[in-house]
Amino acid sequence: MSSEDPIPRDLQEAFKEVVYRYAQSEWTPDGPELLVSIDFKPFGFETVCGFVDNFDDPLPEDFVTSTVGEHSLQRRGPKRRPCN
Repeated sequence: MSSEDPIPRDLQEAFKEVVYRYAQSEWTPDGPELLVSIDFKPFGFETVCGFVDNFDDPLPEDFVTSTVGEHSLQRRGPKRRPCN
């Protein structure tokens, strides 16, 4: 798939799970690898981020608030991101 294609729904859901679990402090870059399922196959958080990075789709405006909430982001600060 290319950046011209829309992000597939299963990848969108996997990325939302990555962001949510990061915000809940279930995963840190220096911690053990956690997995999420895409099409019934396990993928690590950083791999999922790499998949999403191949697309140019903008994130919906309500993505952050609907996934992790404003309070979680304010608590963590702007410098910590789930994917680099």
